[in-house]
Amino acid sequence: SNNMNSQVFLAMLEKELGLIPGSIKAEDNFRNTKYWDSLAEIALLSLIEDTLEIKITPTQLKQLSTVQELLNWIDSNSTR
Repeated sequence: SNNMNSQVFLAMLEKELGLIPGSIKAEDNFRNTKYWDSLAEIALLSLIEDTLEIKITPTQLKQLSTVQELLNWIDSNSTR
């Protein structure tokens, strides 16, 4: 189910951002997290492209700020 996918994605996002598992919420702004920087941005881009196999540009990512917006974007751009 898609909900499962978002849970898995959140776990991967937390790992990339160096956050405690289960600590990030849908309404959180992932850009305000402790370890967010240009490297984290690149890691997130490759996470979406390599793991989820969804093409995303840095420009598209810049338009997203909350975890929910990110999940919605992934959901609407997912081909699976």
